[in-house]
Amino acid sequence: QERSLNIHISKYIDSRNSCQILGLVGYTYPEFIQELTSNNDTVFVKFFNCMDDKKYFSNPTIRSTVKREKQIHVLFEMDEGSSSKKEKIVSITADNGTTWYFLPYCIYQDKSNCKSLIRLL
Repeated sequence: QERSLNIHISKYIDSRNSCQILGLVGYTYPEFIQELTSNNDTVFVKFFNCMDDKKYFSNPTIRSTVKREKQIHVLFEMDEGSSSKKEKIVSITADNGTTWYFLPYCIYQDKSNCKSLIRLL
């Protein structure tokens, strides 16, 4: 679980930092992708537009972990560039840690997003 999570978080951060849209989409929680694409292309493009958003994330630190059966949710806090700002994301697995997906913490907290997601944090 831990090794798989480390690999996935590294790939997610690398995709974000180098603005690899396909990587970002691939590592984002699938239900949220479906919600974005069901609205319209503008919403989807705006969410994944990292060209105008030059944030650089590093130093992911686990702040909280909750496990229920095969589901695990992990709250990460990362440094945002050279500023003192922090970014929070949640890593989610439903297969006991084999595959991990990510959501910004603000989206995870908003229960109008991903309505079928059982929030553990």
